[in-house]
Amino acid sequence: MSNSPICIDASFLVQFLVNPNTQRLRSLWRQWQRERRLLVAPTLLFYETVNGIYQYQRQRSLSAEAIQQALRLALSFPIQLYGSEEIHARALLLADNYMLAATYDAHYLAVAEKFDAELWTLDRRLYKQMSPLFTWINTVDTEDG
Repeated sequence: MSNSPICIDASFLVQFLVNPNTQRLRSLWRQWQRERRLLVAPTLLFYETVNGIYQYQRQRSLSAEAIQQALRLALSFPIQLYGSEEIHARALLLADNYMLAATYDAHYLAVAEKFDAELWTLDRRLYKQMSPLFTWINTVDTEDG
């Protein structure tokens, strides 16, 4: 799928924002930019991303300045957001069919499916549950720093 769109979830984006030393994520991002890959996500991406960086603020893991910088950076990324009736209906069906605990993850699946995109996540539970069923779900080993 070398020219397919890329759908990223909030787990991917939050880690990209708060851990600038994660070389694998940065490398992927640069590759996607070079290849001019279309970035897509459900409209809930930024709701979840803001919550994710807020959790770092609550834990006092990052300074208020770093949190604000992460938010500005996130909102500047060229990610096309989708939240149509079709996406919501498909997410509901996917969540039900695969017995997902909530429909949030199913929205990422529905957007990736609609655009024939690769889905990139750092959510190990989602990856483990869904990758045997959908070969276009990917994860990243971020342990390399």
